Amino acid sequence: MEDQLGKALASTLNEQQMKSLLHLNEYSQLGPLLNLAKERPSLILGLVENYSRAAEEPVLDYVPDIYTRIFLFGRLQDSLRRHELSFVPSMKVFALFMVAPVDVLRSRLDNLERNAREKNMAEVQEFIEQCRTAVTVILEFVSAEARQVGGFSEDNVHLLQSMDLCKKRDVRICSISRMENPEAVTIFPNAIHSPNLLSMMDTFWGTETADRLSELIRDPSFLKSPQNMLSLNRQLSWWYQSGRIAFKPLRKTDTDSLTIQFYWLKRSKLEPSQLFKYDMSIWDVMETADIANNEDFRRGIIRWGRPHCDSYSGLGMDTGHVHRLCERFEIGPPKFDILQLSSDLLRVAAICGATKPTCLADEVNGDYHDHYGGYDDGDDHYDNGWRDDGCYDDGDDHYDEDCRDDGCYNGQVDGGYDNDGMESQPDMYCDENYALLRHWGEEVGGEEVEGEEVEGQEDMEEDGFE
Repeated sequence: MEDQLGKALASTLNEQQMKSLLHLNEYSQLGPLLNLAKERPSLILGLVENYSRAAEEPVLDYVPDIYTRIFLFGRLQDSLRRHELSFVPSMKVFALFMVAPVDVLRSRLDNLERNAREKNMAEVQEFIEQCRTAVTVILEFVSAEARQVGGFSEDNVHLLQSMDLCKKRDVRICSISRMENPEAVTIFPNAIHSPNLLSMMDTFWGTETADRLSELIRDPSFLKSPQNMLSLNRQLSWWYQSGRIAFKPLRKTDTDSLTIQFYWLKRSKLEPSQLFKYDMSIWDVMETADIANNEDFRRGIIRWGRPHCDSYSGLGMDTGHVHRLCERFEIGPPKFDILQLSSDLLRVAAICGATKPTCLADEVNGDYHDHYGGYDDGDDHYDNGWRDDGCYDDGDDHYDEDCRDDGCYNGQVDGGYDNDGMESQPDMYCDENYALLRHWGEEVGGEEVEGEEVEGQEDMEEDGFE
């Protein structure tokens, strides 16, 4: 009987798989792995699923067309100085020139130089004011206040119900890590001042893009809908809202799904309000922003941020990995354009140094370690327990094994969000109102929301997922 089983198994495996099987057995790993497959099948299923779908696609440079952008920013500085215009761009304007479409930047500079030559000072001042407005928008976009829930108003009740619909659509698992019991995270802050944003989009991304986004950004119902939300586990939620990671939409499919690409952003040492003075070297500024400026650097992934954590041993969470967001229960996936906007603005914020910890006191005090590594996310207990890529020291790019910086997990186990334990949560999770709303929302869970019944976890398990 054992010989028959062995032959049957051998016939289904290739040579490399057989070697791996024997290796596991030799080091006493095969038995525990088989026991784990029996006792925790969902964990093994998550590993296999993540491995099979964690394909990489080509990764664009962190700053594409970098030399063209350097030239265009130099044109801006030269025009301001030559025409004696009273404006010195900040690092936020520099970051916009590193991200916004090159053709739009070139067009705006052509207009600025023509208006300055022709003494059309009203148009010149309009451009300068739009640059100043853009500075405000970037800070507002990454601020905690823009994402906070503000009390028991009807709008925030709708927001809470939409969060449940988002998690229902994503079958109550994180869209990236596949961990259970995720949080619904807003992609675009619902409290941002849209006229300022649209003015910035018109200036740096073009009128066509601004007009297309206007319909979404000006619609409060959309901003508080599942189409403006992602299901992320607690760790990824914190990183996303802190500007550590971004999701770039790649394409839509005929089946109403959306393919996105995972990116780690860099941690610039620039200060957003710092002025880019004329005597500064752009190469020094780029180095401070951690933008590679040497053509000998490998393109693509090497220029993106350094990974800070793993998911089921790192599957699906490297820069370039792709994931699919699907429509389920007639609840559509996030909007392509709003994900693209978020991806661009997060990169701008990261370059200029605006992506500071959302709960700075927690980072200083070390109270946010439960966002990293080991935690209880539903029924499965994942305890990675590793030291975040060597404990990156943001001060001098030095690895210190004794430090407890980002991701150094102290053995805490997070049992989820408690009503009196919100102080270490990102953005709106820092808000006491959210804790109260979430507690109150348990009573709303079975009510109908815009024709959709908010079902419980039992329904999710019954329906299954794609």
